[in-house]
Amino acid sequence: MKKLFILFSSILIIANSFAYGANDIDEKFLQSFSSNFPNAQKVIWQELDNAYVVSFIEDEIRMRIIYLKNGVLTHFLRYYQEENLPLETRMNIKKKYPDKKIYGVIEEITISHLGNHAKTVYHVKLEDANNWFTIRIVKNKKFKLVEILNKDL
Repeated sequence: MKKLFILFSSILIIANSFAYGANDIDEKFLQSFSSNFPNAQKVIWQELDNAYVVSFIEDEIRMRIIYLKNGVLTHFLRYYQEENLPLETRMNIKKKYPDKKIYGVIEEITISHLGNHAKTVYHVKLEDANNWFTIRIVKNKKFKLVEILNKDL
């Protein structure tokens, strides 16, 4: 199996949640999920106070989506490797950070409550011989270095 994103896990923990079987989830959520993700495997549902979180794997990519209890999909996360990045984004990273290797990616899509606008942000983990770097990319143009970690620590 490909490398896991251990370093990213601290930003992705959903507190106070617990796994639910499919029988405990409202049928409209199950139908919506099944129609949107027909090839989903290892599906785990979690319930929060006002939302359901669904974690699963599809086409060898780990995913997590959040449905508000009113049925609206609001958040979508995909965890993957360099080869799944859009080509333009990958080329821009390699141009801006030519001496770094792409270790992993979290693609975060936030959908407005009206459902008519989506914002995509990439959190990319880079590495070189001495350090880990996390960059944040918005609209494929705005790069921001958000973290540098020394591998020796």
